[in-house]
Amino acid sequence: MKNVNAKPTLTRTLIKGGAFEGHPFRLVDVGARAGYSHQWNHLGKAAEVLGFEPDREECARLNAAEHEVRFRCLPIALDSRRRQRPFFINTMNTAGSGFFPARSRMGLRFSPGPAAVDPATYRKSQEAAPPRPIQALLMDTDSFDAVAAEEEIKSVDFFKIDAEGAELDILEGAESFLSGNGALGLEVEVSFMPIRQCPLFYEIYNHLALRGYLLYDLDAFHYSRGALPTPVAWDHRNHEGKRILGPTIAGQLGHGDALFFRDLIDERFAPSSDADWRRVLKAACLFDLYGLTDCAVELLVYYWDGLEGRLGLTLEKVLDAAVPAPHTGRMSHAEYTRLYAETVGRMDV
Repeated sequence: MKNVNAKPTLTRTLIKGGAFEGHPFRLVDVGARAGYSHQWNHLGKAAEVLGFEPDREECARLNAAEHEVRFRCLPIALDSRRRQRPFFINTMNTAGSGFFPARSRMGLRFSPGPAAVDPATYRKSQEAAPPRPIQALLMDTDSFDAVAAEEEIKSVDFFKIDAEGAELDILEGAESFLSGNGALGLEVEVSFMPIRQCPLFYEIYNHLALRGYLLYDLDAFHYSRGALPTPVAWDHRNHEGKRILGPTIAGQLGHGDALFFRDLIDERFAPSSDADWRRVLKAACLFDLYGLTDCAVELLVYYWDGLEGRLGLTLEKVLDAAVPAPHTGRMSHAEYTRLYAETVGRMDV
């Protein structure tokens, strides 16, 4: 996500203070093709990342590679339950393959070319859009709850789910890990536009909201109509390295990455064990890693009375480590907040 913290000084300070000794981060990356998210490297060996990638060759490649975290990948396609279902191959970009086929007629509306601005042909092309040839294979799937039972996974701190439309199915299959004592947060790919035959953003939002998760951040990607295409947002390429169309700098909201967290303060989370206190520290680090350091500081201050004896740190040192760039290391938290008040939040103007 674009707001990921490239220099999470607070997280590094907490790790050095012994925040996670004997209590590693447990992170699940569903759709681990090309590797896990780089922000987890800041956690080093304090992180255990479990990846899921149904492409066995890619999964084997990931397992053979060296990683800064403790990482392993399982060649399993996650779902709401154990079953067989058709998996549709996107021959133009295999990374876009999944359980939900594209709606070809909808996709044509975003294809630039002469036909997009020819009144004589455009309406006809929309009313009788030929379906794209779809290559499909039957794939065995399983739920995360079932895999967790087999792998003896007792807890998960964070989920990242990018599964080309199958995100809601995967969430339904991880119900045991989405309770009040379950995962602290999730990063989930979401669809706003019905370009696939898959659930849309509001369905995922409602599913997680009912389980106590709040939306904290959203990366949104747009697609312009073929009748007046705008430049692509980045150099989008397929599995062969060839240039292909992708999100554009303007246009209709197409898809995005949504970040959800539990609000431990609002839930009145009351730690009663050392593991519970470590849970607070993990939540703070997750906030910091995703550029929500203000939320991390609020959490640490609220729970400091119980955290102080578990860290070889003073509150002053923790707060100073959280001062945002470009002021990190240049002023204390007290100086920063005083300057903020004096300038009414316009300290960089």
